[in-house]
Amino acid sequence: MKRAWVFVALVMGLMVVAATYAAWTESLNANGAVATGELDVAFTDYNVSDNDDSTGLAGTADTTVTLKDNDGDGDSDVAEITVSNAYPGYESVTTLEITNNGQIAAKVTSVSVNNPNPDEVNVTVKLYDTDGNEITLPYTIDVSEVIYAEITAQVTDNAKENSSYSFDVTFDFTQFNK
Repeated sequence: MKRAWVFVALVMGLMVVAATYAAWTESLNANGAVATGELDVAFTDYNVSDNDDSTGLAGTADTTVTLKDNDGDGDSDVAEITVSNAYPGYESVTTLEITNNGQIAAKVTSVSVNNPNPDEVNVTVKLYDTDGNEITLPYTIDVSEVIYAEITAQVTDNAKENSSYSFDVTFDFTQFNK
């Protein structure tokens, strides 16, 4: 019988401890969600000018630009510049409009020119803001902001007849805080 009372006392003690514990507990929860923005810079327009004053003559030089979407996101990320019928002294200036279509500011960190034939074609690149001021890098482009890249290709006296020369210009962008 003594064991029964010990057992009852033990059960009662556990119930008191359980009731006391339940009366003094509380839980707090914090739920969160993170939605990231998109870094999306694209070529949105262009303009071409040149120093060819032989308009209307057969074989005049011409520069054309084709904007392409290579990554399938609906924006043009490649500007293909083609110069045809060029001759020594010919110079074309292609101005590319670059727009930040993303949801966060983008920073232009570098511009590089890969020109395997610098003796035949001189290529230079300058960046400008919408007021026409030349940009120094790094430069941050806000959402929906536009900058302009001026790519000048000048055919030198070293260019050979019936030859093709190519060059690549790469604009590197990162998120604004990197």
